[in-house]
Amino acid sequence: MTRRAALIEQYGDRAKEALTGPGEKEAALQQPLTELLRTYGSEILGLRTVLHEEVREDAGTVRPDYGLKINGLMSGHIELKKPGTSLDPSTYAKTSHNAKQWRRLRNMPNLLHTNGTAWRLWRYGELVGEEVHLHTPSLETHVGPLTAPKSLYLLLDDFLTWNPTPITSVKKLIDTIAPLAAMLREEVLESLQADRRYAKHHQIDENDRPFIGLKRDWRASLYPGATDEEFADGFAQTVVFSLVVALSEGIDLQSGSLTKIAETLRVQHTLLGRSLDLLTEHVAQSPVGLAIETILRQLAVSDWERISRGRQDVYLHLYENFLNAYDPALRKKSGSYYTPVDVVDAMTRLTDEALKKHLDVSQGLASENIAVIDPAMGTGTYPPDSCHFSFSWCSERCLCWSAGCGGVN
Repeated sequence: MTRRAALIEQYGDRAKEALTGPGEKEAALQQPLTELLRTYGSEILGLRTVLHEEVREDAGTVRPDYGLKINGLMSGHIELKKPGTSLDPSTYAKTSHNAKQWRRLRNMPNLLHTNGTAWRLWRYGELVGEEVHLHTPSLETHVGPLTAPKSLYLLLDDFLTWNPTPITSVKKLIDTIAPLAAMLREEVLESLQADRRYAKHHQIDENDRPFIGLKRDWRASLYPGATDEEFADGFAQTVVFSLVVALSEGIDLQSGSLTKIAETLRVQHTLLGRSLDLLTEHVAQSPVGLAIETILRQLAVSDWERISRGRQDVYLHLYENFLNAYDPALRKKSGSYYTPVDVVDAMTRLTDEALKKHLDVSQGLASENIAVIDPAMGTGTYPPDSCHFSFSWCSERCLCWSAGCGGVN
């Protein structure tokens, strides 16, 4: 008997024993499944395999059951269903919990989906290969050693050895980060709701909870009227776009911490660097932190030289296309459309001339009495361009608001 076959037999024995006891069937499968994956990863593939159980305050959560780290890197997610549950999303009623959860799961870049006997591997909502079945209709009633087809071993190998595909074009970058940003937005929204449930259950001030407190700080300094949904959206867009800009600046996204990335980013992009640091300061061990690690893992394999093709401003107009993929309705509502740099150059030059010639401001935009206000900041093209005239960073001279970036520089 091969070691792979022995692990499946052990999984079958442990699952049968767990399922014949009291308690909820899905929960009964958790330990046999995690033992199978940890042992398979370490003994068969020689990988340091760690499963992080997602935080669940109630049965209505739509988070996956586990986040997977391989050799210290965020590498995938696992969703376990109770025995007999369909793994085919097309069979879920539109308003059911499974359908709501699938809308989250389909954004995952590497997802293992199983009900104990059936197994599927998904990448961004696309099925990899076919559904694989163990050689039994029921873990609870099977007799004798449990066996599996070779296709299950191939599926597990593929899942546990996953590496992100290198990103070499703007389209691929957008197609990759837009669903991940949507996933991050949902994680933040759920974390806010979890904070409220926790505070209510323990009868404490909800403002003492991490994400509620972060939203309070965001409202106080950046976006006074932000709802939970608007804060979650602003969080996701700011973090993702900050990391894209960091990528464009050649900042190491894989080996450095978020704090280090934010610190380095602040040298050239003060607002984004400060915002990234503020938003991610206390999220490391949370599901939001795991979502950000997934985004970092994807962006770290991007080839910015090939993506930008030598254009220095590519990340500016990238935002418009990103928003169209991330949330088309939000793009229309916020009026987020890219203004070409040549147009911005001409408008700021004319403004500088008008200040000098018609408003008696001899230094134009360089005057200490002049500030640049961009109410619909978007990619922030206007303030930095205006600051070329004032010979100072945007952080000293500009006031900006935006759903995607939002803030006072």
